[in-house]
Amino acid sequence: RYLGLSECDKFMVTDKDYGVCLPMLKCSRCGLVQTMEIVSADEVLKLYNTDDQEYLKTAEARGRSKYLQVKKILGERLRTVKSVFEIGAGSGSTLNCFKAGDRVEVGGLEPNAFFCDFSERNFVITLRNAPLERIVADRQYDLVVAIDVIEHVVSLNKFIDIVDKLLKTGGLLVIVTPNRASLVARILGKSWWHIRPPHLYYLSSDNAVALARQRNFALLARSGFGWRHSVGYLLNCLQVFIFKKILINFSWLKINFNLNTFDSMTLLFQKK
Repeated sequence: RYLGLSECDKFMVTDKDYGVCLPMLKCSRCGLVQTMEIVSADEVLKLYNTDDQEYLKTAEARGRSKYLQVKKILGERLRTVKSVFEIGAGSGSTLNCFKAGDRVEVGGLEPNAFFCDFSERNFVITLRNAPLERIVADRQYDLVVAIDVIEHVVSLNKFIDIVDKLLKTGGLLVIVTPNRASLVARILGKSWWHIRPPHLYYLSSDNAVALARQRNFALLARSGFGWRHSVGYLLNCLQVFIFKKILINFSWLKINFNLNTFDSMTLLFQKK
């Protein structure tokens, strides 16, 4: 189902509007899927002015899961990382894992003011509260992390240009994004749960690699990416996916576990 940008006045990470998006088009050459509308950074910023308490309640578990998966794909390369910058840092919980576990310097960007406040109060990590397009790369880092970010940006070229400015030569970039070419995406089609109102792009691995090569980034590794959810959250999501509404609320089931449906990809690049 398509809707206009004016109908997407708010976005919460825990929303369950699966199969709903802006009008999209697909490139006949590379297969990249992107929005037909010309969207500005200010319009996108309005979507993230939400106090998503359900998300913040699970912030530390989510952050820990993300950190461990980034750490896994980095492997021995993590030893060379002394500074980390996260684009779309959310609650700051992933950066906190790097700060506490690896004793590295951290910085981040997050458009949601409520999440920035949470990061400051709970982890003493100050995030830049601004859209990606307005960031000033005033220093460079050893590692840049962007988990479920690139599909939200106004311009893919602007995104990779900013990453290039943020990274030192030889620095590492980790991108996590839904994989439109995955088996799950092909099977579910227009009902795929990654089709959501704030997603402006849907990439395949080839799309992401081609974009990175424009700024002389080399692909080092790729893998799937799993998510940390409670049993109750997943049961509620499943009901919305099947019945389009929650018939029985299972939010009280708080047991968490990792779920990998093999339709999100992790890509590790190095700046030459």
